[in-house]
Amino acid sequence: MSNRLVYILCLFVNVFLIEAQNYCAFVKLHDDRSAYIDTLGKITYLEEDEIKDRIHISSYLFPIKNGIGRLRHNEIFTFIDSNGKSIFGIDFEKAENFNEGMAEVRVKGKWGFINVNGEMVIQPQFFDSHKFSCGLSVVSQKGSHGYMNTKGQIVIIPQFDRVCHFVDNKAWVLKDGKWGCINKMGVYLIAPHYSDTKDFSEGYAWVNKDRLWGLVDSVGNYLIAPDDRNPLIYGHNATFKIFGNFNNGLIISKVNNKVGYCDKTLKKVIPAKFEKAFDFQNGFACVKIDGLWGIIDTTGGYRVEPKFNDIKLGLYDLYPAKNDNDLWGYINSKSEWVIKPQFNNAYSFQLLKN
Repeated sequence: MSNRLVYILCLFVNVFLIEAQNYCAFVKLHDDRSAYIDTLGKITYLEEDEIKDRIHISSYLFPIKNGIGRLRHNEIFTFIDSNGKSIFGIDFEKAENFNEGMAEVRVKGKWGFINVNGEMVIQPQFFDSHKFSCGLSVVSQKGSHGYMNTKGQIVIIPQFDRVCHFVDNKAWVLKDGKWGCINKMGVYLIAPHYSDTKDFSEGYAWVNKDRLWGLVDSVGNYLIAPDDRNPLIYGHNATFKIFGNFNNGLIISKVNNKVGYCDKTLKKVIPAKFEKAFDFQNGFACVKIDGLWGIIDTTGGYRVEPKFNDIKLGLYDLYPAKNDNDLWGYINSKSEWVIKPQFNNAYSFQLLKN
């Protein structure tokens, strides 16, 4: 091997390791304590539960979300990095995960919002909290509900009996006992006439009318009509599971107790051959066949061969997987153990906030 090739390989490995340091995963250990680990499997932070100077010190670690960890330490919440160090140097009575660059925090009994720099961008003033979604958060006044923007300005006047978070720039709202769908201007896309609804996913949502479920698009046209004689969703051999969602253009379907996937025309594109299957995320889905779990892509080809007792989707070519002894570790796309099985549970690696 030439010196130039060795140099290039070493440079690649160094870049690889530097990038790897920006990733962290949440795991459960044998003693049921939680920890953060790096991509080499080394614990970077471990929950505390001990007595110091006759004082019980306990901490509860939350999974990392959107690049930031959370810790409850003796009933005080703080945002932390992979080593358990406070990111902002601020504690809160309660704190929720970041979503769209904003996190709900409670101070002196009232909720406000901070940004990813730890700055209080909406002052604590609310008695309950709602995450931001599509740039809007629920706001309540005198028993009615509307929406505000990330500056705390009300953009849809509180007028509804109940509201849902925005998804795909649409939200379900309840008015006079019926659900309808509005856009971010507060204009109805679908007039209120449903008794129940579920969130939109890639342009479609489940709705209930006259105690029957159907699947509609964003203007109320039915892809699957709410009819109890419709074999697609009713009956012992129904093709689709009610409340199944489109992800990456595919929805789970069933034929003779086997599971596959259909596209948005309801055409079968991945044959029903699996015992179990989950929705696609970022182009991949976990499936079970012949008692073992693997991962497929949107063509039905295997990203990870079905060889494991359980498996989860992951980032950075590291997938949480369970071995025959019911221990979790991490594999790569070649089904090789990168971090040996040793955990009671394991979550996917997350890219940390710089």
